[in-house]
Amino acid sequence: MKLKKVITIIIILIIVLNTLIPTIALATNETNNEVGTGTTNIDNTVNEKEENNNSIQTDDDNNKQENTSKNENIIENTTKENTTNNSNEISENTEIVNENEVVKQIEKDNIKSIDVKANEITANIAYNSHVQDYGWEEDFSKKDGEISGTTGASKRIEALKIELGSLKKTYPNTSIKYQVHVQDYDWMNWKKDGEVAGTIGESKRIEAIKIKLQGLDEYSVIYRVHVQDYGWTDWNSNGEIAGTIGKSKRIEAIQIKIIKGNYEKFKVSIKNENNNINEYYKNSIHYLFLSKNVSINNVVIKYAGNVIETSYGILDSVNKTITGDFSNTESFNVKLETGETENISIIQSDVPSLFINLNNNVTQDVLDNGSKDEKYEATLSAVGAEKKDYNISNYNITIKGRGNTTWAMPKKPYQIKFDKKINLLGTGTAKAKKWVLIANYTDPTLLKNKIVNDLCVNSELSNIPNSQFIDLYIDGNYVGNYLLCDKIEIGKRKSKLE
Repeated sequence: MKLKKVITIIIILIIVLNTLIPTIALATNETNNEVGTGTTNIDNTVNEKEENNNSIQTDDDNNKQENTSKNENIIENTTKENTTNNSNEISENTEIVNENEVVKQIEKDNIKSIDVKANEITANIAYNSHVQDYGWEEDFSKKDGEISGTTGASKRIEALKIELGSLKKTYPNTSIKYQVHVQDYDWMNWKKDGEVAGTIGESKRIEAIKIKLQGLDEYSVIYRVHVQDYGWTDWNSNGEIAGTIGKSKRIEAIQIKIIKGNYEKFKVSIKNENNNINEYYKNSIHYLFLSKNVSINNVVIKYAGNVIETSYGILDSVNKTITGDFSNTESFNVKLETGETENISIIQSDVPSLFINLNNNVTQDVLDNGSKDEKYEATLSAVGAEKKDYNISNYNITIKGRGNTTWAMPKKPYQIKFDKKINLLGTGTAKAKKWVLIANYTDPTLLKNKIVNDLCVNSELSNIPNSQFIDLYIDGNYVGNYLLCDKIEIGKRKSKLE
């Protein structure tokens, strides 16, 4: 009888092992967790049988209890069966149960495998960032426009890696190149195809980035960044600068996409007599700050990009304009051909405006990031004066920085100089060649300097500058509200030295 029992048990074990060998070869760690109790019990049972072939005990009650359980320990219980009549039935049931479990697990593994391969195939571009206090995100875990980094956590991106996905397989000669502007380092060397750009372990913020797609003219790479104090920037493409330079602002997050065809960035502007007013983009809103002289009842907005629908106004897709009466509507949405929605907000000022256009290809970045004493040639137009006689157009001026500590602040103060003395916008009664634009950056109310000036003028104190509020535009870009004053100098009608 003992010999028959041993032979029966051996047959059962052979059947079970033959059934589970494919499982052991295919199962992942998750398989071991879900089916693994049985697999572990098989190993334990085999070891027990090798060491204790003569110590098998009968326990019919345990067999009944195990037959009603969830198959977790069915293999171990099967090996403990000592009833010859039921051994074949138990073996057959064990084989069926384990085959079902194995099939289910293999199906799960196959689905996961298919998902991974699908992601690899459909992802045009993949990337990941090294984030302050968090370290590296999982390698190339962000794909096709997903957010890499953080928002709302005040954490800087210190380094990042970018690589092409399916496009690289389809077009092997294609490369993705990227360059970062890093705190204290300026622009670093170009990196490509998964190389690390930036620094690690130095606590240096990335402030700006440029990305280029090379070797594939029919596609474009577009990207935008989330910047400290600014929020999300507008989308940039094919080597354009995303971020800031010279403002000590960290990039906190980034999104990158590859699209088919050339990318035309959506932006809006209007024509104000002879001056353009460009959008001011912040926190995913396209602001149009209209000067006082613009007719709000009939605004013609020019746009770049492919708009297919607008929630307000008349859309002209041929001339790329949106026309309407915006006296009662401050904001509206447009839908792009790509499916994205853009928000436009219109705000009109009630103070005069100065439009300064820099000459000789000089930009505002050059003006703001150079020496405050460097003078640049420009033209100036003034609109919105109380008396139309004070409105002027295209006067030649020079512009430079001014101030000491204020010149180091993000909103820069300026000094402008005319070829001849004029009364600019009817500010006071006197004429002057030199005028100053006070930024009031440290004053949230913008009122302190104006209140003090007016009190002194009304008190008839001497050598007090005349002043009035204006809105300043440089090269069509809204810079902000400034206090315009004539400059106090030594000379006639100016301060006299005793």
